[in-house]
Amino acid sequence: MRIGVVGGALQGMESVYLARKAGYSTLVLDRWEDAPALSLADETLVVDVVRDPAKTKNALGDCDAILPANENYQALTAVVSMAEELGIPLLFDLNAYEISQSKIRSNDLFAALDIPMPAKWPGCGFPAIVKPTIGSGSTGVMKVQNEMEMMHGVENLKNAGLEWVVEEYVHGPNISIEIVGDGTEFVPYVITEVILDEDYDCKRVRSPYTYGSDLEEKFAEAAYKVARRLGLRGIMDVEAIVMDGVAKVLEIDARIPSQTPAAVLNSHGINLVEQLVKGLVCNDLQVPMITEHMESVYEHICIEGDVMRSCGEGVFASVRSPYIVRGLFGVDEMITDYQPGKCRWVATLMMSAPTERALMVKREACLERIMEENDIVRYLDLFPEGYFDTSDR
Repeated sequence: MRIGVVGGALQGMESVYLARKAGYSTLVLDRWEDAPALSLADETLVVDVVRDPAKTKNALGDCDAILPANENYQALTAVVSMAEELGIPLLFDLNAYEISQSKIRSNDLFAALDIPMPAKWPGCGFPAIVKPTIGSGSTGVMKVQNEMEMMHGVENLKNAGLEWVVEEYVHGPNISIEIVGDGTEFVPYVITEVILDEDYDCKRVRSPYTYGSDLEEKFAEAAYKVARRLGLRGIMDVEAIVMDGVAKVLEIDARIPSQTPAAVLNSHGINLVEQLVKGLVCNDLQVPMITEHMESVYEHICIEGDVMRSCGEGVFASVRSPYIVRGLFGVDEMITDYQPGKCRWVATLMMSAPTERALMVKREACLERIMEENDIVRYLDLFPEGYFDTSDR
């Protein structure tokens, strides 16, 4: 099985990592020659898929499936058209993606399906969240405490040419779930917890997330309802915040995610790229059998001089020529640009253990070893204001 991955940034890295674990070969296409996923792939091509469709089609023509791994709408529509012309299965749903990229359309969908979500302004009061109506993640998102701050946030988005929404500020654990659909059948997978850095960027994922009530069942059911209404043919993740025992859905993203799929693979052995291939190439989408599972953590770190800090995916995205290594500093598996003596390097650490306690001990030992073997004297693990106390040792 040869997968054509279009996009070499974070989503591309995730796609290649999972494809390798499934035993597939990969061809990664990106317009930038230093895109990090290129160093992980079996084959690469530096090409602008929009400006050079002939070269792109020629490269993708030998693939068994095409997996768009970017959020450039022009590139996505170009690749969708090429897949149709080539008759190659596409592991992506453009129609669902278009809805998921609009906060307004997504919120309308949640309301129609009676899915819990943050209250809208002005009924929500303060604090509130101002965010753009398009895009995913924390980019452009601002927490505001009063009307003056709200107007400032709105003005910033207006000046950037963006529309906006204002909604209730919800606080609590951030959770996520992926779901794969083939247009008629829809399978939700494992709920993970997403831990944020001080800039509200994902720095760590724990799998699985457990709450101890029917919250998990209801959240998975909400994801299923959204996928069924969309007629999803591809993958989608649903993100929520748990507040007062309710998972309030923030957004959906109908594209291959980064970070959470690797955590799910390492906790439950479920490979979401493999699930996409089974559903959309082999027409055999099934609920995977899980007899037992591990606890896993997936996290980004950045080392600069004698300081190590947990960092969001935006910082890790600066990685260049990364490689995958097992056992370095005692970590199960690492994606990194580390070299001995290098002053600045970044890494994604992946670890698992039979219990949460065993995982905590293992993680602590690995971090200590990184510090000791690299003469690091300080570790920063920062959180958004009001979430956790800052850890600084």
